[in-house]
Amino acid sequence: MVNNSNAKEKKNKYQKNKRSINIVESAERSEENFKKSNSNFNLLEVVIIMIMTSLFGILIGWFICYINNNDKSETFYNQEDVNEIIKVYDNLVNEYYDDVDKNELIIGAISGMMNSLNDPYSVYIDPDYADTFNDELTGSFIGIGVEIVLYENSLPIVVNVLNDTPASSAGIMVNDLLYKINDKDISNFSIDDITSMIKEGNINEEVKITVLRDNIEKEFVLKRKKIEIESVFVNYYNTGDNMIGIITISKFAKNSLSQFEKIYNEALDNNVDSLIIDVRNNNGGYLSVAKNISSLFLDKGSIVYQTIDNENIEVVKSEVDKKIDKDVVLLVNENTASAAEVFVSALKDNLDVYVVGAKTYGKGTIQKLVELFDDSYIKYTVQKLLTPKGNEINGVGILPDYVIDIDDENDTQLSFALELLSKGE
Repeated sequence: MVNNSNAKEKKNKYQKNKRSINIVESAERSEENFKKSNSNFNLLEVVIIMIMTSLFGILIGWFICYINNNDKSETFYNQEDVNEIIKVYDNLVNEYYDDVDKNELIIGAISGMMNSLNDPYSVYIDPDYADTFNDELTGSFIGIGVEIVLYENSLPIVVNVLNDTPASSAGIMVNDLLYKINDKDISNFSIDDITSMIKEGNINEEVKITVLRDNIEKEFVLKRKKIEIESVFVNYYNTGDNMIGIITISKFAKNSLSQFEKIYNEALDNNVDSLIIDVRNNNGGYLSVAKNISSLFLDKGSIVYQTIDNENIEVVKSEVDKKIDKDVVLLVNENTASAAEVFVSALKDNLDVYVVGAKTYGKGTIQKLVELFDDSYIKYTVQKLLTPKGNEINGVGILPDYVIDIDDENDTQLSFALELLSKGE
């Protein structure tokens, strides 16, 4: 009924019982280790302590600034508190019975502060995962354009080859087994090591990939390039009287707005009469992107969402003229979260569009992302989100107009949405 791509079907077969990682979304970085000192601080240790003092001062300063904005107080962090942290660091470095990794001490202290907030969305993001995080949100990466999984006692298997990438142009195929990278046998390498070898490099830098296909070695020399991650897709369903465009938004990445506009114009060229917007399994992304895509459907000045902190409610409105005037049905499920829930509530509250599927996740808070000195990040909550009508999202979610169970054989939620539009409801 819906023309999904072969690559997507291949990928879906590998979604259960596997350890999966996308080459475009992971990288391995080495961490600098420091040797334990048995004497007073040397110059390197003084530098580290200066960094720690500055870092903790900034961290506490950010937190207090947030408190100041709400409490209107003149509270500043106490230097004695910071000195206590330095004292613990000093004692562990100089007196602990075994070697101490000073970098790990700093990371542990930062992680401990984030954990003390008891907020699942306020976290420390280590440098390795930071690459994954950035790739997902920016919507682009430098690489060759394949997705692999690694099973126990097996070579990595290619489960997806992105279109218009070095891998697709060279002829790498789904089900190829990665065997060597730059002539180095990778049979005993971790998935992170393999990812690093393939991904880390400059644009136009060559990487040699050897695969096994039907037990025959095949070699490919590819040049890395900047690759756009597709987050917006379209399929079509023709009832005879109604051409329906089914637009899937997998994430609200930086480039999702331009992709959505391109896809929508393609849908217009195919004479679509109505739209299904599928944000199932969309776990969010940039709030500004969700706002901008929502605004395409709304009259200028319409409320897209609201934010609230301890005292203030801010109303965020559409700033552009309406560009899309089609009948719309939204598809959601339990993994629709955060910015995706903002998108859904914006259309539901303003346009009374039908929402079909399962109740959404209920992640209605806004996080600030701050980069630290070692390419890691902290992410912490600064505000809560409300729908245009002022309803809570966090811990509540959005209840569809039609709650439809889905089974493994048939996409009953999509079928119901198609039926709604086919009937013109």
